[in-house]
Amino acid sequence: MTSSQIATMEDGKGTVSILNIEALDDTNLASFKLNQQGYLIERKVWVRPKSSQWFNEIFTQIEECEFKEHFRVNRNTFNFLVNELHPHLGKTTTTMREPISVVKRVAVALHYLASCEEYHVVSSLFGIGESTANLIVHEFVNAVNDILLPKYVKFPLSVENLNKYSRDFEAILDFPQCVGAVDGCHIPISAPKDQAISYYNYKGLCSIVLFAVVDCRYRFIYTSVGSPGRNNDSYILQNSSLKAILESNLFGKCCKELGDSLVPLSRRVVENAFGRVKARFRVICKRMECDINFATRIVNACVTLHNICEYYDDIITIEWLMHHHDDSLAQPNTVSTTGNNGPGKNVRDSIAKYLYEKDK
Repeated sequence: MTSSQIATMEDGKGTVSILNIEALDDTNLASFKLNQQGYLIERKVWVRPKSSQWFNEIFTQIEECEFKEHFRVNRNTFNFLVNELHPHLGKTTTTMREPISVVKRVAVALHYLASCEEYHVVSSLFGIGESTANLIVHEFVNAVNDILLPKYVKFPLSVENLNKYSRDFEAILDFPQCVGAVDGCHIPISAPKDQAISYYNYKGLCSIVLFAVVDCRYRFIYTSVGSPGRNNDSYILQNSSLKAILESNLFGKCCKELGDSLVPLSRRVVENAFGRVKARFRVICKRMECDINFATRIVNACVTLHNICEYYDDIITIEWLMHHHDDSLAQPNTVSTTGNNGPGKNVRDSIAKYLYEKDK
């Protein structure tokens, strides 16, 4: 048989086509597999068929409220994400098969972030392979970090914007001269192989820290994610880019960082923001079984998606918040590292006097 010839043979189970390997180029070769005799046998299907019935029904039959339960966003927000990420998630059609649509890719990733389910469960629901589900989530999380995070998690870096945030804080929460509330939140992870001891916080839990500044509308305007759980908030602040911003000419000499434990109202604001993002995207409530770098990107993606929901009035449900409160992981107690002395005390006293006089 020459390299261009095709022969057939009977094996008792039907006729199969046999080709000489030299007759195939790289593109055609992918459609064949070797039999025990070393011949190439043409594949009947490229992948094992899987059912997409659940996914198809979700998008065509269910009501808005049920749609939101599965993906933690409404259809408008979902479509916004599809449009924003389409250039970065879309795949080219090949001669082998049609690519998974961007709509389905976004649905897979959102369901994973919202549900805490393992990849094998998500893959079964959407009729795709487990490794494919894993890859889709990674690509989506990376795209959100690279494309959307810089747009939707931004610290106000102009005097005009600072004044706007300060006015909003006072108008909504009746708290003057405040741009945002700062605090840290522990996100559970599996202990890494290297320097595992550094990631155990003083509650004995392995975690990374989401250190954040939140505005009066529960939107994150600054995040620093990935610091080992043993580090306290003061240490993280001192080693963060936020410290340089606060000490820049933008704020001048009037800026003081007020410890969250010393200003209960600000702590309530930032803790509510943490609760909202966890209620929406429950993947950060469970122990993440991935490397530190990707766990950090997952947290940043969840924060970004939360901000998008808050910006576009994608309302969070009371049931989600109640469910999160019941199942939430106990956080290490906040340790005050600022003390009751120093320049910050004068600022706190002035604010306290202002609020007292205002309420008289």
